[in-house]
Amino acid sequence: MRRLLLLSLVPGLLAAEGRWVKFTSGPFEVVTDAGDRRGREALVRFEEFRHALSVVAGEQNLETPLPVRILVFRDAKGWTSPAPLAEGRDRYAIALAENAPVPPAVFGDLARLFLESNTSRMPAAFEHGLIEFFSTLEVKDIHITAGKSPGRPDLDWARVQMLAVKPEYSSKLPILLYNLRKGADLDPACRNAFGKPAIDVEAEAQRYFAAGDFQTTSISSLPMSDRDFPERPVADADARLARADLLAGGQSREEYQALLRDNLKIAEAHEGLGILALRDRNQDEARREFAAAVEAGSSSARCYIEYAKLEPDNDKAANALLRAAGINPKLDEPFALLAARDTDPQKRVAHWRAAAERNPRNASYWRSLAEAYLADHNFAEAAKAWTSGEQAAVDPAERERMRAARLEVERQRLDYEEAERIRKAAEAPSSSPIV
Repeated sequence: MRRLLLLSLVPGLLAAEGRWVKFTSGPFEVVTDAGDRRGREALVRFEEFRHALSVVAGEQNLETPLPVRILVFRDAKGWTSPAPLAEGRDRYAIALAENAPVPPAVFGDLARLFLESNTSRMPAAFEHGLIEFFSTLEVKDIHITAGKSPGRPDLDWARVQMLAVKPEYSSKLPILLYNLRKGADLDPACRNAFGKPAIDVEAEAQRYFAAGDFQTTSISSLPMSDRDFPERPVADADARLARADLLAGGQSREEYQALLRDNLKIAEAHEGLGILALRDRNQDEARREFAAAVEAGSSSARCYIEYAKLEPDNDKAANALLRAAGINPKLDEPFALLAARDTDPQKRVAHWRAAAERNPRNASYWRSLAEAYLADHNFAEAAKAWTSGEQAAVDPAERERMRAARLEVERQRLDYEEAERIRKAAEAPSSSPIV
């Protein structure tokens, strides 16, 4: 019988000062100098968070387009992330202190990232409510407690909290969210999930919010064993790079420069310096650093993307974007940039389709794909793209424009077919009467 991880975490297994180890699972990588116990605890906490979000959202195997590195410091010594969940050099980055709880902003940003990376857009009230709900998730050992009130609870949070906590709703909430992700209107989605019209569910949520009596609930945890997370040593150069990749301003710049002086992590250090130069709006320096990283054989997709944005030679830029897509096929940006550069109609369709499939929440991708289909006179696929864009749009005015464009497709099809009929008739050889 597998032992639960919490039973195997004994205090005597702390690493020696300065010894870095890492643990990986799913999209997460924990890197720490605080000992293997703290590393495993952190990984369990984040894996249970991912599991809980999967249970409530009804979306299994949540992934991210880039890995998520969690740095757990014995002594941070000023190393912090510029945001709770920041996009580092080649992955997302979270910086935590030993024994510190996960801040709500970290879990909130992580919930947003998982939803954006794995689900189609839902109504804004439900997206916001889910993010707020998961920002206060608590994981102790492998026990998950959900529903704790955030600092400033609002109706969106209370609505999701009620549906997730009350037994008559909780098991059916994933059905509601699934229907909303598929583009169903709220009323039929509520009737399908709860057997109630949306107006009744909303009225109950408003009374629940006004009463302010919010109870927490437990979410079934994911069984884990210490054998699930083998310890892996981290070389000094890799630990230094991991700290630098927090992109913490001057500290990161000094660390990248030191790695270059030591002839270590050449491509990675040049890329990091390039990103810092971009932050400083020094595009010439950034281009030089990214070019040096490419020359050194970078294996980072972001390096090739940023290099392509700054490279004036169209062929070199296109090759860099293709390389980025090959390194990380989950990313949408290389395909969007390729579509913007390519003049071949068929290739533009393929690129925009690839970008939209990888990031279905980006309404501009669907608009560009629909327009590319129209240019190719593929009216059926254009209508589908406008429909997807309508669901992806956040702004009501933009959503209405997408809807109007979809309705216009049929007229465009008829006009095109009539124009083609006239053109073919005009091009047909005229027949002379026989005398």
